[in-house]
Amino acid sequence: MRIAVTLANLWASPRAPRPVDRRSTAPAPDMSGWLDDMTDQDRLGLCQDKRLVTQALFNTPVTVLAREGEWARVRVLDQPTGVPARGYPGWLPMAHLATPSREQGTPYRVTREGATLALDNGTLLPLLFLTRLTVRDMTSESAHVETPLGSGTLPTRALMRLDDIADHGPDALLHLARSFMGLRYLWAGNSPLGLDCSGFTHTVFLGRNIKIPRDACDQARGGDAITPGQQRPGDLLFFERPDRKGSLRIDHVGLYLGDDTLLHAPTNNAHIECQQIEGSRYARELAVVRRYTTGNAASGCDAL
Repeated sequence: MRIAVTLANLWASPRAPRPVDRRSTAPAPDMSGWLDDMTDQDRLGLCQDKRLVTQALFNTPVTVLAREGEWARVRVLDQPTGVPARGYPGWLPMAHLATPSREQGTPYRVTREGATLALDNGTLLPLLFLTRLTVRDMTSESAHVETPLGSGTLPTRALMRLDDIADHGPDALLHLARSFMGLRYLWAGNSPLGLDCSGFTHTVFLGRNIKIPRDACDQARGGDAITPGQQRPGDLLFFERPDRKGSLRIDHVGLYLGDDTLLHAPTNNAHIECQQIEGSRYARELAVVRRYTTGNAASGCDAL
């Protein structure tokens, strides 16, 4: 099965969505309207009550694990989590899924600017950064693509082949990361409409064709271990705090810019920002530094 809407929320259970979340669970979800409807307290509730678990873009492959009424529990195959790595689990309406036809062509992803897909049946569907599409044929102006909703076209300039990305260095990575500055934090957010701390790092690295796990705790296990204090621009910094039982655990991740500066999605109702580490709580809580490259990135994230 594939995600059949621009962006799907995955919930902790079919009962997790609240009345304020109805726009996001409608058969044709209005995600921008949903975000606009929520108060600061509503956004905080997503986190405090652990209602939302992740998000998935249009055409993302999922495996259906169970069904309950009009809802399905799925695993998102390109968001690895756990040891051993498996797809991220969560619940979503069955209306947000479709069975794809056999796809033949070259895989591309939508660029940072986004695009509108014009389906052959006349439907227009907005697409977000990193949405994956299979291109059947392409001219200098337009690309003909196959999707779970049928064939369609979109501008060629709105597509990129991740396999063609040659520059995986820190400068290119940080340039992309800075383009998200000012975006509002969203618990479990994994799209340009809103990101949490690990959704931010997951998205930025995938945008440079470096595939890392979805959650901070899993990201902290991969890549190359770097001694804290020896970090370089582009490294991931992980911070730990006591949980409710008093045990220390990784609860935050950010991207190191150099010059003692962290770029991160800090907390609920804040925005992606730069943070000086010295003199902040992050100096005390830094626990792990990891360096991801194309040679040590997670495998299987693009499984179809």
